Amino acid sequence: SSGINAEYGESKTIGKRVSGVQVYPRKRYTSAEGEVYGVRDLKIGETLVFPRCIAFPLDRVLLRVTDISDSDILAVVHGDCRIDERKAREDECLGMEKTEIIQKKRQARLIREIQGSVVGQLLKRPVRSLLGLSHALLRDGGKAWRADELQSLLRTFRIDLSSADFLTLWRDLDRSETGLVDSTLFLSRLIGDMSEARMGTVRRAWLRMDPARTAVVSYTTVRQFYNPILTDDEATKAEMVEEFLENFTAGPLDQRITYMEFLHYHAYLSAEEVDDQLFLAFMQHSWNV
Repeated sequence: SSGINAEYGESKTIGKRVSGVQVYPRKRYTSAEGEVYGVRDLKIGETLVFPRCIAFPLDRVLLRVTDISDSDILAVVHGDCRIDERKAREDECLGMEKTEIIQKKRQARLIREIQGSVVGQLLKRPVRSLLGLSHALLRDGGKAWRADELQSLLRTFRIDLSSADFLTLWRDLDRSETGLVDSTLFLSRLIGDMSEARMGTVRRAWLRMDPARTAVVSYTTVRQFYNPILTDDEATKAEMVEEFLENFTAGPLDQRITYMEFLHYHAYLSAEEVDDQLFLAFMQHSWNV
């Protein structure tokens, strides 16, 4: 399929003027498994992994597709082809067979059921269980993992996943059959993603503390911004803040929190609260977003 010409950047609106900074040049990009990204990867909610770039001090950058229109897809499909070639290319790239659609829906339903089972197990434990799993998966810079390594790790954290369910997740992530999957994507697929509204609120909360986008903040900074909901008449705000920070003491950095830890902590809370409005209200109160 046609490769995605990625031109990802940040933009700021000042009055009627919009200024943007290009982060990635236009060219074809490949996934962690070595497959060229194509039009079928352009799905809302899909996570695309890109290599390191100057704009972000990270080994890799994960971009999530939050919105896309038919015209965006056709722009990728058409590329530089002649007008008389466009219909054939549209049929080739966009024409999914009915059986393929049914298979994808069945696969998505199975994965949701697996995620529900895993989340159900995690919600019976403290949030540190999920953060511990996150720390283990992301150690060594978030290396790619083999199937046997991941299965051993799940057993260590007492997450009961049948061989069949694990194989379903594995095949969904290792479509190129390289024998390796990205640790961040595995954790996301294991517990499911937050809705865009929830994810956006979590991102805004983080950016209030980390406007320079370093992906790391100190405990001191968190103490300045976090406004906990007091549930115990005898607990003070300071005590609640320290209780919140205790969730991250086993992290890789001393007296600091990474963005991924912050994200995974709120993914746990998001799984715990099914009502969008209540979750958003909680975030608004706790982080003033």
